[in-house]
Amino acid sequence: MKTLEPRYQKLIIVCQNEREDGRTCCKARSEADLFFELKKAAAAHNPLVRVIKSSCLNACEDGTTVVVMPENTWYGHVRIDDIPAILRETE
Repeated sequence: MKTLEPRYQKLIIVCQNEREDGRTCCKARSEADLFFELKKAAAAHNPLVRVIKSSCLNACEDGTTVVVMPENTWYGHVRIDDIPAILRETE
């Protein structure tokens, strides 16, 4: 194993989980373009912020769930209109 230098200052994690059992979770609650709009806005805002997809963050009832790391700040019921507020967290 090789230790790598950090490539980003912050990670924004967007739950995009889909359940096979039919229960509603983050991806089903997400606005269609939320992940891609957040990714595009973050790249324009700060190239040292990376937006990534995740599987279940175990907050399905609060989906769509977004987490800003390393602060460990969790947001629930996120919509495209919330992107500017989330990006302020990365400053």
